[in-house]
Amino acid sequence: MIYDLIIIGFGISGISIAKESIKRNKKILILERESNLGGVWYNAHKNSELQTHKTFYEFCEETTMSKSIRHYPTKEILLTYLENIVKKYNINDYVKYNYNVTKLIQKDGNYKVNDQYIAKYICICCGINNSIKKIDSLKDYNGKIIYSKYLKDFDFNLIKNKNILVIGNGASACDVIKSIDNIDKNNIVTCIYKKSKYYISKFIFGLPISLFLNELVLLFFKKLNIVFY
Repeated sequence: MIYDLIIIGFGISGISIAKESIKRNKKILILERESNLGGVWYNAHKNSELQTHKTFYEFCEETTMSKSIRHYPTKEILLTYLENIVKKYNINDYVKYNYNVTKLIQKDGNYKVNDQYIAKYICICCGINNSIKKIDSLKDYNGKIIYSKYLKDFDFNLIKNKNILVIGNGASACDVIKSIDNIDKNNIVTCIYKKSKYYISKFIFGLPISLFLNELVLLFFKKLNIVFY
């Protein structure tokens, strides 16, 4: 069989592509390395939560998250939301779990995966967090090194009265630092990173920041004099 599309990865991007393809009656196949959907959320720690407001993470033209769900959902809530989308379109019927893609070639106008599956198009939805970024200068370090990809089953209760270096300042770093701080205030955390990043409160006077920093407001300020902007 020649598929219209093979999707590699079954996180939020893979799910989005899959549901739109199914709505258009395309012959698709989804290949997922893990045993479950979710991508980075599947491998995230249970204490992880969305760094942006939930309204910016919902699928367009789909049922929105319940008002009873917190503004910044946890991993468990997000995985449930994704599972509901998958059930709605029966996407699991098109998925092969525990399948690792190691070879991809283009031949005769089509693509061939692992010399097994052929498709007209390929959509790679593995994300930038698919591979571990090891740092050469730490190769002789004898302490404990934990990569965010393997945080799913990590017990933060083990970290007490420690000196911790967090490398990076993305969403995973925010979750890690918060978890460490909640366990023991005696932990000393240092964070280093390549690029600066602005951090703002998730709430202003109890209201989510998304009510203020929406597209219309940002466009309004963009039209003002550069000094005010």
